[in-house]
Amino acid sequence: MNVNIALFALTVAAPLSAQTVVATSAPPVAPSPVSAAPISASLGAASPGAAVIAAKLFPDGTYRKILGETFSKMMSGMIDQLGDVPLDDFIKAYGVDATAAPKLDKPTMNKIAAIVDPAFKDRTRLMMNAILRGMIPLFETMEPELRAGLAESLARRFTPAELRELTTFFDTPTGSRFASQQMLLFMDPAVMGRMQTQIPKITQALPALAGDAIKATAGLPKAKKYADLTPAERRELATLLGISPKKAKR
Repeated sequence: MNVNIALFALTVAAPLSAQTVVATSAPPVAPSPVSAAPISASLGAASPGAAVIAAKLFPDGTYRKILGETFSKMMSGMIDQLGDVPLDDFIKAYGVDATAAPKLDKPTMNKIAAIVDPAFKDRTRLMMNAILRGMIPLFETMEPELRAGLAESLARRFTPAELRELTTFFDTPTGSRFASQQMLLFMDPAVMGRMQTQIPKITQALPALAGDAIKATAGLPKAKKYADLTPAERRELATLLGISPKKAKR
């Protein structure tokens, strides 16, 4: 359950790290060791003007800043709030009829964890931080390709004349500062704090969203059980799994 909550919190906040708009208060970090080659070498077939702008908007080490201390603190706050959500809401979010669950005195994850796992919060935070630490070098390896994609997107959305205007602005002191900071604006504590206050809305919406997802697939045939498979399908499945047909689930 700890892993699920940590991953859920990260999933909720994931759109923030994908924004193309960077905290002016973000602490300086060392350049990414992953991107040793010149930035311009990773920008593919985009126009030179778009490539220059992409390099300014998405410099090396951006994800190390995005997934830094501010993000970790926000995730910790999300975990605290998720732990206070009534268990019924979690059950409904997973598409289970809440009326089938025992009606207790508004049990929450925190109340249950206090009994069965007193270290629940600390364990979840440590797991979340371990995931974040692993995500940073992983995302850093993605930066060159994402930067190339950003350059191609800029080239499609802006004319050469507009790209020259943007380059002129980004060459000014103010423009250069904005370009280097824009990816982190959504990670500013002012924005992240407000995002954290929206968690109750998200958890309240989950049951309805889960219901919509179930309705959206209602017209599809149900997944086959092993008993529904033909002999040929069972043999093919066993081959794909690398096991003997006799050992396949019956």
